[in-house]
Amino acid sequence: MTQEEEPMPITRPWEVTDEFWERVQPLMPPAPSHAKGGPASI
Repeated sequence: MTQEEEPMPITRPWEVTDEFWERVQPLMPPAPSHAKGGPASI
């Protein structure tokens, strides 16, 4: 990190900014399919 960059603000772990999500979402793999059916595992 260079001196010109501002540090990321401290947030709760489950909260991200819209700007961050817009950058990260395209990098995430698609959710796995749950097409197998059957009882839910506990």
